[in-house]
Amino acid sequence: MLNRRIFLLLFALFIFSPTIYAKKIVTQPIKSYGIYGTQIRQPSLDEAISQMEGNSRAIYDRCMSTPRGEFESYFCGYSYVTTIAPHPILGQETINGETDWHEAKLTRHTYYFSPSSGSRTEDEDSGSLGIIPRWTCNGIAGARQVSSGTSADRKIWCEIVEEQSCKIKNPIDLLSGMKTEYKVDYQSPNGTLKVERKYANQETGWIPGLLPRLVLVPTGTSIDTTGMAPQNSETCLVSGEEDFTRYVEPNVTETYTQTVCLLLQNKATEDVIY
Repeated sequence: MLNRRIFLLLFALFIFSPTIYAKKIVTQPIKSYGIYGTQIRQPSLDEAISQMEGNSRAIYDRCMSTPRGEFESYFCGYSYVTTIAPHPILGQETINGETDWHEAKLTRHTYYFSPSSGSRTEDEDSGSLGIIPRWTCNGIAGARQVSSGTSADRKIWCEIVEEQSCKIKNPIDLLSGMKTEYKVDYQSPNGTLKVERKYANQETGWIPGLLPRLVLVPTGTSIDTTGMAPQNSETCLVSGEEDFTRYVEPNVTETYTQTVCLLLQNKATEDVIY
């Protein structure tokens, strides 16, 4: 008799569970490119190269504009990419049909000045850079990363499981006794900014989402923007990766890594809210 009661209780919990996994959506992961040994990460290969070359050229420009004495020798240089190809060894592995490691050959342009011999320029090979594509589902709400295949030919995609609540309003979890409800108070047209909250019980009340946040940056100034989503390469001076926590289903959280802007400069002619 006891076993029968336990069976009926478990059956009731299964039947009247407030959440039913309805259907699975498969979508492409977000791809970005990073330069090995740096914090550079951009949506495309060309943008990653452009940022690297821009950083190198900015150092060159500062060097060339530094005041010096009339009889002082100096040299300044910058690097630029000449060719990009799969790495001969590491580039044998592919993810979603793309090589997992690009090799960018570099040329170094150097300006030399000497009071005795004057100025001259020189361009010479200066090694190579590794450019690595990264595939992630971070930033896609409710998605988890799935992969298959071998290291030589891997496939990575994102799966989103749509949850369908039962038809009873304000459902309560029969196991925990918690009433779970989600509210989205505001979402921008492009989906980048979303203000949401979650209700679990009377003790915690409404719990606001941790991200994102708004920052007012006056024109011509720089500000610490640790934790913000990445801006474009013109405004974001320093980028990096940080770990965040989000809800993937009621009472379940996950930690994910996202590229964020650590130092942002407003180059516009008016104050901007990021």
